[in-house]
Amino acid sequence: MRFLFDLFSNDASKNWTKSGETRLMFHLAAESLNGAAIEDSFDKLSVLGRPANRNPFEKHLFDYPDLGLVIGGENNRVKYFSFAVQSFTKNSKPCEVTLVSERGTQLLLTKDTKFSELESVLGKPFEQKKSVDDEAEYHYKYKRLILVFEFDEDRLALFEAGLEDYV
Repeated sequence: MRFLFDLFSNDASKNWTKSGETRLMFHLAAESLNGAAIEDSFDKLSVLGRPANRNPFEKHLFDYPDLGLVIGGENNRVKYFSFAVQSFTKNSKPCEVTLVSERGTQLLLTKDTKFSELESVLGKPFEQKKSVDDEAEYHYKYKRLILVFEFDEDRLALFEAGLEDYV
């Protein structure tokens, strides 16, 4: 079925290689994931391979469940990266992404990452929100990016990085 879709589709991602076991690295200073940066054209996402969803250019959403990753934007430009560090559906894998700080310090973000590890690399968040069911969100601002780290019972669940109106 995917073959028929690709055959008649005008979507540019149909010619991208299938996404696979890609090691994800988010470079804070470059605002980029594996070389695709915030405000880059969606075409740059080819470095990650073909997304699982159909018509990603039209929908402005690139879904990579095998990487635990969703990338979105508008006007053919990347606006945010969303990393599901814990698996929320049976069709997706948990994401593992290496966060590289502006000074080059690397921190592998997994479901076992503790807030104290994150704080030792990024410092204190500018905002934090806690809910009654032991969920906590920590917000960081770096240049024009907002970074959001969501913890569920002291386990990292989600990491998002993007422009202010998109995360």
